Amino acid sequence: DLISVEPTMIGGITQRYNDLPGIRSQNLGFGADFKTFEDTYFGAEWTRRWLDESQAVSVYNIVDDFDSGQTFNDVANAPRSDQPIGQDFISSYLYHVLDRHWVTGTDYRYVGQQMSGDLSSESRDHRGTAFTRYFFTGGFFLQGSTTYRYQFRNNVETDAGDSPNGSDNAWLFGAGVGYRLPTRQGMLMLDVQNIFGQDITLSQLSYFNEPVFNDPTVRLSANFNF
Repeated sequence: DLISVEPTMIGGITQRYNDLPGIRSQNLGFGADFKTFEDTYFGAEWTRRWLDESQAVSVYNIVDDFDSGQTFNDVANAPRSDQPIGQDFISSYLYHVLDRHWVTGTDYRYVGQQMSGDLSSESRDHRGTAFTRYFFTGGFFLQGSTTYRYQFRNNVETDAGDSPNGSDNAWLFGAGVGYRLPTRQGMLMLDVQNIFGQDITLSQLSYFNEPVFNDPTVRLSANFNF
């Protein structure tokens, strides 16, 4: 991710996933980092997930019989069904040191999800970011970034009841100041996202990528390398 891009950050397969209770999953991932040239670093990672989401619907009924003065209640359970889900996660970065003050780079993240069964749907989410940093003596730096988001959805239901099927995209610009800890042990960052306040129409129900907001947003983050 843009906040934590440093050489040798990607290949650890260390993502954490927050699934709904009762979901069974199998995960397979591969990742690698390379120093392609003297001052150029590249890393990429792919993770495939197979999930089985077990669903059941229960309805609690209460019936008041005013003639007899009695109340009856029962629970109606629908048959349990399984919802197979496939997910693909791809992350990569390219990081180049221009000189002792200037660094530039880009990172990319793709998330694809396919749901089969009664609630079949498909979604693809792309995020690419290009950034430049200027380092002062002592570890402080200034940063500017440009992010492009593209999203495609098909047969996805929302809480609002409208259909977000189709595609959406957004350009987001950010700027901030940070401090890199000695010997690349981590980074502190204070930045502003979506500086120009672009209206966002991307669906964010899945939270596969970091949330974005219509208004400029101040973000404070800390990243530590072990």
